[in-house]
Amino acid sequence: MKKIGVVFNVAVIAIIVISLYAVLSLLTFVSGSGISEKEKIVADDYQEIYQELQEQGNVRVIVMLKEKQETIKGVQINELKPAEKLSIKKAAIKENQNKVLSSISEKDFKLKYKYSTINALAGNITKAGLERLKINPNVASIELD
Repeated sequence: MKKIGVVFNVAVIAIIVISLYAVLSLLTFVSGSGISEKEKIVADDYQEIYQELQEQGNVRVIVMLKEKQETIKGVQINELKPAEKLSIKKAAIKENQNKVLSSISEKDFKLKYKYSTINALAGNITKAGLERLKINPNVASIELD
């Protein structure tokens, strides 16, 4: 039963990421001047988190991390067998998650869940934690959970 819940959470996260990408692409195409639409959307997304933080002090978020193309001894991961791919992907995700977690105090981001096959973390974040993760080069986005 837990497996179904994890698969459902993974599917929801994937849908959110794809939807955000589609909206960002459309708005960037339509935009023309000053601050980019992507920057406006990111600011708006964080604004919602900031509003929640004002009310609660900390909020539950999903932190999506940037994907990296994994290689082993110059071999692209796509050239490997499925089991090898999964093993390498899990190791790369874990390494990236640990990098991000080591950059922030447990006081500012209380980890609730580390995904093993999706490059993401879930936890409760403070305002200081949000400020820290926003500038982390390994973080792709931060969304309310």
